[in-house]
Amino acid sequence: MTKPQYCTWMHCLKEPSEEKILEYAETIVKSGMPVGTFIIDAWWEIDFGELTFKDTFTNPKKMLARLHELGFEVMLWVSPFVNEGTSTFEKLKDTDAFVREKDGKIAIREWWDGNSAVYDLTSPTARRFFEEKLDELMKLGVDGFKFDAGDAFYYKHDDLTFAPTTPNGQSLLYAQLASKYELSELRACVGMGGEGVIQRLCDKRSNWHHREGLGALVPDMLQAGMSGYIYCCADMVGGGQGAEGNAIDYQAKEELFLRACACASMMPCMQFSLELWSEKVPEKLRSAVKKYAGLRIELGEYFEKTIAECEENGDPIVRPLEYEFPNENFALVNDCFMLGEKYLVAPIVKEGVETLTVRLPKGRWKYLPNGSMICGGKEVEVSADRFTLPCFERI
Repeated sequence: MTKPQYCTWMHCLKEPSEEKILEYAETIVKSGMPVGTFIIDAWWEIDFGELTFKDTFTNPKKMLARLHELGFEVMLWVSPFVNEGTSTFEKLKDTDAFVREKDGKIAIREWWDGNSAVYDLTSPTARRFFEEKLDELMKLGVDGFKFDAGDAFYYKHDDLTFAPTTPNGQSLLYAQLASKYELSELRACVGMGGEGVIQRLCDKRSNWHHREGLGALVPDMLQAGMSGYIYCCADMVGGGQGAEGNAIDYQAKEELFLRACACASMMPCMQFSLELWSEKVPEKLRSAVKKYAGLRIELGEYFEKTIAECEENGDPIVRPLEYEFPNENFALVNDCFMLGEKYLVAPIVKEGVETLTVRLPKGRWKYLPNGSMICGGKEVEVSADRFTLPCFERI
């Protein structure tokens, strides 16, 4: 959590290969970006549920070793779905491993990548088989997993399962399985508030929208933290839903990407996918991205201290101002946040903003972009051009 995460999704989309993966990693290192966690996203398998690298990966073990040499820890995308006709499906179709419809037939559920059977995680057979496949991948050199899907809406209340459960119960079991791994991430989660899992916000789009884009990050993160999901990831910097891949106009979206990067730099996890460090990106944007990634490293000790304190007392890492400063009339403020008890962060999430009015809590504050000292308990206006992250340090 104290170092950036890099997800291959926007670089590879649905056509990952060993060559593309290593190219992505080498570019990160060559650019001077700090190394951290490396996430190999979907479509690396022969087919969904096989959990075996397809033939575009000529030597997965060697590839993973190279990623480790570069300094990365490596996570691999997985899901609870198994396609019909795969060797996994054939091995398990006559067992209790899959969710079944009320007529007893294996349930084939529609999801964003097709129609597949789905593990019944109340079944010891399903859990054992799934975990054995994951353990084999760890022996190959994988350090952990991105557990995608697992949403409750892929299950029904009248499903036939090994043991009685609900759709939320299946989602909970998936999260509990994921939590056994030291390095893991969940996008969908039920009933794990207060537990030590990294929960990623639902995918955001590359826009300013207050429900599905950059404008949703702060209120969504505040809600997650107050629900007990304190180790929350703000999704990929600049968005990844409705992926545009290499068609993105970095020049046209420079302001959006700058603001998204600044916002994510002060959140519990900072995850990249867009290659904002590459030569195809405008130089000023590249420099700013490196600056914010570097800020993440500079604040490493503070993040470690705050994470440890929150683990101990259950406080959210990113918290509402009302939580930290009760009875100062901040209950409706959801466009800025406290990072721990020390930093008040007011990220710009609207297009075209150059100055910002912030009402500070009582006390003394330092405006970090220029070092000016400010007495709180009042509104202040600060300069906030697109290369500035409005952030105040509690003195």
